[in-house]
Amino acid sequence: MIKIEGMLTPPKGKNKQWGVELPLVGVHTQGTSKKNAMDMAADAVVQLVNKPGFVASSEPKEEPSTFYVTSDDVAAFMSFIISRVRTEKKLTARGAASALKSKSPNAYARYETGKTVPRLDTLNEILTAIDPKISVVLKVG
Repeated sequence: MIKIEGMLTPPKGKNKQWGVELPLVGVHTQGTSKKNAMDMAADAVVQLVNKPGFVASSEPKEEPSTFYVTSDDVAAFMSFIISRVRTEKKLTARGAASALKSKSPNAYARYETGKTVPRLDTLNEILTAIDPKISVVLKVG
């Protein structure tokens, strides 16, 4: 299973909608309740991954303003994350491969298409080459 963290913003004033953001992948949406907003974020990821059979769900964290979007389809979710981070940074696939100092843009493309699932150290290299401010965090439980 792989998870990405999201942030919730409670309704303010006359706005009755909960705001939700998945900063890593640049997803912003809203919902009529906290749960609905988290579910809308998971649904947005499913729509963006656009792979038949891909399923994502949301789960609250202990902190009231954060949650996770999770999926058991590690290859599809990782490829989506890599591709989305790259496009959010306005890099081409060739530019990302170059930032990785890869001699083959095709090798990088295999990660983005989900044909190859990167090892953790490789995922960290890919993401930090695209955006040096990103770090991969491991958490037990």
